Amino acid sequence: MRLEEIRFKNYKAFKSEQKLTIKPVTILIGKNSSGKSAVARLPLLLGRSMSNSSNSPIELQFDSLEFGGSFKDLVHNRIDHGNISFTLIFEDEGNTSELGVTVQNIADSPLQFISSYYIKSDGFKLFLNILIDDYVDSRTAIQSYEVKGNIEGKFSVRFKGLLIDELFDKKGHLFKPSFNLDIFNDKVKEVFSDLDYIGPFRTQPERDYIFKGSIPKTTGYGGELAPHILGIDSYVNKDLIEIVGDWYKENLGGWQLEIENVGTKFQIVLVSPDNSNVKVNLRDVGHGMSQVLPLIVRSAIGTAGMEGLMIIEQPELHLHPAAHGGLAELIVSSIMEEGSNWIIETHSELFILRIRRLIAEGKIPPSDVIIYLIEDEERPGSTLKKITIDEEGEVSDWPRGVFSEDYEEMVAIRKAQKNK
Repeated sequence: MRLEEIRFKNYKAFKSEQKLTIKPVTILIGKNSSGKSAVARLPLLLGRSMSNSSNSPIELQFDSLEFGGSFKDLVHNRIDHGNISFTLIFEDEGNTSELGVTVQNIADSPLQFISSYYIKSDGFKLFLNILIDDYVDSRTAIQSYEVKGNIEGKFSVRFKGLLIDELFDKKGHLFKPSFNLDIFNDKVKEVFSDLDYIGPFRTQPERDYIFKGSIPKTTGYGGELAPHILGIDSYVNKDLIEIVGDWYKENLGGWQLEIENVGTKFQIVLVSPDNSNVKVNLRDVGHGMSQVLPLIVRSAIGTAGMEGLMIIEQPELHLHPAAHGGLAELIVSSIMEEGSNWIIETHSELFILRIRRLIAEGKIPPSDVIIYLIEDEERPGSTLKKITIDEEGEVSDWPRGVFSEDYEEMVAIRKAQKNK
């Protein structure tokens, strides 16, 4: 099963319902504080709620991520008794499945409850609406719902995160519908377990690393595990080191990345393009050299068999503009080879221009790429504006004021020159 679309309403800066279609390359652009990061991280927020780790409907803090101090921070305009709605559209072997949920905040309380819920899958339809008069103010309580669809009547429901855990009939007996909820839940969990993320601020490199006993499955939210993946590769076949090293050499002034083993430890070094005997520890070079490493490693190791998502925020951070295109090309090559989906939040026009060029060159089909401009409006709130790219690399609708700063500055310079 694969996640095709996320719809959300009343979430953060977005009041009206927004639709985020997920393609192999999904790019988010917009001004600061428009809501790009909120959209990029939304699969992580939902993924936690679809896992066995979540007891409450929405968990705001987990691992190294924080989505707010209280549930109210997720609600548009922070309304005390507000709610958030999510709809997830899945593709499952040619069939479409939907899961929709509304989570209600309780004013002056840390508690939330699921006020409405529905599932549509394989001809099965299940709609739940909470019977508020029977509501019990307890996080672990079994709540009463009016149920419609293939099942009718009043049922008690226990949720595990945002998934139905158990249903009970009027007599309190465990109820098993004809539709296998356990199988559906397991498929949803699998989609969100297949999810990786690299944040905008990557962990600074260490001078020395101790070899881990196994190969990490991901690079980590801060990219902190990328060096360990390279360290293990230095003892296996060095294919990964060669890919990463060649990218550095081609895109970062000829500097070649290598691993130097020092006893039980190893170092990541950059070899000078002018003298191969000159090697500089990655910790001692500019931020761009180290900040980009997790992205190159993540792209190089690929995402074979991964039906979830790879999410990256600001891949170009601290990187010279000349390397933005090379980074975009490496990511695209990984996507085309492995067949995975990536959500990329970026401020780089050059990154997008390289994507457009790759489409024009026939290296990626235009149907695999979608751009969303997050337009920030106080009223009625931010919105997602879909921008597509045709086979010639031309965009469907490039709004004014986006990435136009260089042109505007040049016009101002020419005007100032004339006025002297």
